[in-house]
Amino acid sequence: MPCSAFNLDYLNEVFEGNSKSVQEVILIFLEGLPVSKELMRISVNKKDTEGLRKAAHKLKSSLRALGAKELADLTAQIENKSEMNFNEIDYLWNEFQRLMPVLESQLVEFIKEQK
Repeated sequence: MPCSAFNLDYLNEVFEGNSKSVQEVILIFLEGLPVSKELMRISVNKKDTEGLRKAAHKLKSSLRALGAKELADLTAQIENKSEMNFNEIDYLWNEFQRLMPVLESQLVEFIKEQK
């Protein structure tokens, strides 16, 4: 299965090919993802710059750990721009909402294939 939204080779390298550890990291990420996305959504809707910065920072770290570079970079932009101009955040937030379901579905599919 091609993994375009996350980097399976990176995860295998980090976990020295231990597929059980790779699966555990992915499952932990998926379990926490709804809360992370909701915190970001609420912060965007309220134009809460500090809340958005914190939520984006935490999620960015998790995305980097998965090798989800495109989404991690986008989340970093949200984190950095949250202090500046909320008009730019709207575009970035729409991109985030477009790309995140792709990552989620690829991760879920990967987990299903491992069973």
